[in-house]
Amino acid sequence: MSSPETVFTPSPGRVLRTLNNGFWDLTELIELPDGSQRVRKRSKGATPERPWGPESLRREINYLRTASPRAAALPPLLAGWDRLVDGVVDVGYEMPYYPDHRDAGTLARAGNLGQEEIDVFQMELADAVIACLHEPAPVDETREPLSRHMTGAVRQSLDGLVGDPAYAALVDAETIGLNGRTVRGPRVAFEQIVRDTNLLQVIDTTPAVRLHGDLHLENILWRPLALGGREPRLVLIDVVSVAGVTFGLPLWDLVKYESYATGELMALRTELIDVAGLGDGSGQYRCRIRTEDPGLAPFRDRNWHALFRQAFVSQHGRVDARAYHFIHGYFNAAMALNTTGRQRLGRLLRATEDFNAVLATPGR
Repeated sequence: MSSPETVFTPSPGRVLRTLNNGFWDLTELIELPDGSQRVRKRSKGATPERPWGPESLRREINYLRTASPRAAALPPLLAGWDRLVDGVVDVGYEMPYYPDHRDAGTLARAGNLGQEEIDVFQMELADAVIACLHEPAPVDETREPLSRHMTGAVRQSLDGLVGDPAYAALVDAETIGLNGRTVRGPRVAFEQIVRDTNLLQVIDTTPAVRLHGDLHLENILWRPLALGGREPRLVLIDVVSVAGVTFGLPLWDLVKYESYATGELMALRTELIDVAGLGDGSGQYRCRIRTEDPGLAPFRDRNWHALFRQAFVSQHGRVDARAYHFIHGYFNAAMALNTTGRQRLGRLLRATEDFNAVLATPGR
C-alpha cells in the first residue's frame, strides 16, 4: 500500500542484521540516523543463475504502490528505487519493521500457537486476503493469459529436466508405475490436459482478482495474541512470486497456502519424503510424504488450513478440483527444475500425480 512518505532512493543507515539471505534477494534490518528501524529488501542483481531477480522485485514494488487502500494488511512502502550504480542494477524497497511479529511459518514449526489462536489467525487471514485483497482485476488487454504462463513454465521445466537421461526416461514415458498404479508420464499427461480438455479456458475465463501470488505461512507476519500493539496484527509480505503472477483466479492463493499449511511444502523442502525408481530402468516410481516424521508434527497436530478454506468457499464458491490439481501440479513441475536431489524427484512425481488427477476428474 502506497504511503505519502515514499521516497525513491535507499535511506541512509547501517545494517543491524540479515533477516533473509534469499536466492533472489537480500532482506536486512537497518537503523536510520534518527534511531528508527526499517526492513530493506534489495535484489542481488541479474545473473545467469538468477535472471529474474530485479524484474521480480520491480513487480513487487509496483504491486505495493498500486494496491487498493482496502488491502490494509500490506505494509506501507516507505522507499522504493530502481537504478544503476556503477553499471550494476540496484532494485529495492523499504517497509516498516514490526519487532513483535514473527512469520507464521516460524511460529508453526516451533509449535508456539495453540489451535484457538491458529483459528483466529486463519479468520484474520481470510479477511485480509479473501475479503479485501481479492478485488476484481482491472481490465488490461495486454496482460498475458494465466494459462499461457503456466503452460510455458511447465514445458520449460520438463525440457530442462530431460538433459539428464534418468529424468528423460521419466519425463517422456508414455506410462509409468507410480505408487503401485499405472499412470501417464508427466509430459504425456500435461499435454493431454492442454490438448483435450477445456481447463485452460476455464482458468482464463474465471473472473480474475488481485492475488498475493506467493501466499504461504512464511510470507505472513503475525503478532501473537498475548502481545499488544498499534500495528496491524497480521501483515502480508513478499507479495508476487518470482513468476510475476499478480492477477488470476482466486484458487491460486488457496493452493499455494494449503501446500505449506498442510506440511507438504515443508516435507519437500526438507526431503521428508520417500522416493524411488529414478534411473533403475524399471519404470516403477514411488513418492510418499513421511507424515509420521516428527519434523511434520506441527502440521499434523495443528490445523492451519480448514477455516481458511471454509472462508474461501463462502466467498468464491466450491473448489474446482481440476483447476486445483492443475495449479498444484504447475507449482511442483515448475520448481522441479530449480531444485535438486530427492526434492526434485518428489516434486516431479507429485506433479505427475496432479496432472493425472486432472484427467481423472470430470469437468463441469
